[in-house]
Amino acid sequence: MKSNGTGFKKRIIRYTWLSLLCIVITISLGKTLNGAPIKKIGIVSGIGIDLDGDQYNVTLQVISPALNGKTNTGSLPTTVYHESGKTILDGIRKIKRICSRRLFFDDTKLIIIQDEAVKKNKLPEIIHLLIREKNISSLLSIVITKDVKANVILRTFTPVQSINADRLLQMLETEQDIEGDIYIVHPNSIQNDLLDKKRELAIPYMTINGDPNEGTEQSNVESFEPPSLYEIRGMAYFKGTKLKGMLSPSESKMLVLLENKLNSSSYESKCNDGEGFVNMFINQSKTKLNASMKNGKPVLSANISIKGQILDSNCHQSFSGETIEKYNGMFSASIKKNVKKLIKKSQEEKSDFIGFGKALYIHEPSQWVKAKKHWNEIYPEARVYVNVHVNLTDAGDSYKLE
Repeated sequence: MKSNGTGFKKRIIRYTWLSLLCIVITISLGKTLNGAPIKKIGIVSGIGIDLDGDQYNVTLQVISPALNGKTNTGSLPTTVYHESGKTILDGIRKIKRICSRRLFFDDTKLIIIQDEAVKKNKLPEIIHLLIREKNISSLLSIVITKDVKANVILRTFTPVQSINADRLLQMLETEQDIEGDIYIVHPNSIQNDLLDKKRELAIPYMTINGDPNEGTEQSNVESFEPPSLYEIRGMAYFKGTKLKGMLSPSESKMLVLLENKLNSSSYESKCNDGEGFVNMFINQSKTKLNASMKNGKPVLSANISIKGQILDSNCHQSFSGETIEKYNGMFSASIKKNVKKLIKKSQEEKSDFIGFGKALYIHEPSQWVKAKKHWNEIYPEARVYVNVHVNLTDAGDSYKLE
């Protein structure tokens, strides 16, 4: 018994020392990142790409871990560096020469690309770099600017979040998950669409409301109403690798719905007596695209099912019984009309950013092989059928108070 007790005590002592050793190792590792001390690391939170003549202007928003989270230090939690180069990596190398910290790209969350760079067919080159460069995360989100440089956006002071790349990412996630006006894209998905050529690209775009120059001053966040604010507008669409146009927020919502990527959203319609408005909250949707070939021409269809709730209304009626059935029909007809408008726009632009070509490949792969070489010519002539079914639930009473 005595020997067993002694052995037990020895095991306890050994486990205690092992635990202490693990704690010491953890603390030591916590003070380093990829072999470099935390104080010497600069975490790149956002990348901006602009064109400067025939060169790239690269902007990096860098977080200092030593300052991030501290207050009253007199220093900003981020620093923005920018340099021009013949290539993007050339610009990054020049920034490394003037930055006192070792740049760490593994946690980069966002890349902002100037619309002018995309119009000049620079997107494939940028995506190729993001895929090839092992130090840059391939999971970062991509957004295009409209009428503003990426450098200006990364230098803009923003309310709520002191690190504006983080704020932009939160805005993208909110627009995707709650508003339903966009869906987030990553380098891998863009590369896949460019390679398989079964659908055209669609990428979120943003701009700045107000004076962009005022946004780069700290006074922009010292007012209850900042004079310069970001705005996520919707989805930009392409033809091949070139930017073709930009959809409005309402058009973008129809695209997200057609892509079967609508998590939740809202949709407004007039009251059935023509006075006032009613707002439907969409909490569930499902879309199925189909495509086939008949007599050498595409036949396309979109079947959409939506479940929603009436949460806001100034109509003079209760939403129950026959009334709710009328609104099911009204919302269905309105959404169908807007979906058909977007598909028609896609056909007129000869840009299948909706993905009917991919639907043809899935349902009739042999027909896609025959049609893919001249899809841009036959797609605009395709017959299109759209079916929308809205089912309103838990509407309750919603009277306009007199």
